[in-house]
Amino acid sequence: MENYLYKAVIYKEPDKIGNMDVTAETANRDDFVNNYLSQTLHVDDLELMSNVFLIEKTYADFKTLVDGSTVTWTNVRVEDGSWFYDLYILSENPL
Repeated sequence: MENYLYKAVIYKEPDKIGNMDVTAETANRDDFVNNYLSQTLHVDDLELMSNVFLIEKTYADFKTLVDGSTVTWTNVRVEDGSWFYDLYILSENPL
């Protein structure tokens, strides 16, 4: 069986990361932290196994995958790093 792992990254301090739109990334961080973080499942680490397709998304694209019925924010796993939040959705079918 194949699985699909969708991933987005939210930077905690976008002004300290080069080559990005600081205003947009700050808005993404604030949106996620204020509206969705408390609903997610926190994980320490995720390991990729065979037959997993990793699909990286922007935060805006990732957010559209959370449709409220098939996928809710309670299905989202979050790895809380020093400088980032890694957001993941694991699905047996493509979203």
